[in-house]
Amino acid sequence: MRRSRTLLATLMSVVTAAAGLLVFQAPAAAYTANNCRQVALRSVANGLYVSTEAAYPGKMDGLLRARAQVIGPWEKFYLCQIIGGGRSGSSEAFDSTLDGNNGWWTTERADGDYVRARPDGTIIDVWEEFYTVRASGCSLECYAIRSVDANRWLSAEVGVKDPNYNGYLRARGTEIGPWEKFDFIWLA
Repeated sequence: MRRSRTLLATLMSVVTAAAGLLVFQAPAAAYTANNCRQVALRSVANGLYVSTEAAYPGKMDGLLRARAQVIGPWEKFYLCQIIGGGRSGSSEAFDSTLDGNNGWWTTERADGDYVRARPDGTIIDVWEEFYTVRASGCSLECYAIRSVDANRWLSAEVGVKDPNYNGYLRARGTEIGPWEKFDFIWLA
């Protein structure tokens, strides 16, 4: 019995020490945004503009959904080039311009790869990085957006039964289809 307690105490010390190492790791390097342009995005799948859902409860706060028929404050974003970021060195980041809910778009991988504008998102890291590529079969300013972190295309989840989630953006596409295409409307 005494030997079991000693072994258990030793094991707990090792686990505690390992946990302490994880807690005190330095944060990942942040990147800098440059050459920002204001843009609104319209989903090709449903013809609606992407909105930042402000003041939603819990993890839905800042959720991005293709749900608006017109461009208002919730549908305006900045698309910025990233300096020193990206796995290829040429990524981009989106920032919500909505007062009180502005923040960089982020891929929330632990919760189903949905994309939201984090109100607390003040730095750009791999979760906030995206690639944009021109998509065919739609307007001249039609793009697909790929999450650097998830390595998937953003999809507008059209036809979801829960009205709170219908049109929400997720990084889940393995190829580009109508759900992964967005018309970029340049505002400034």
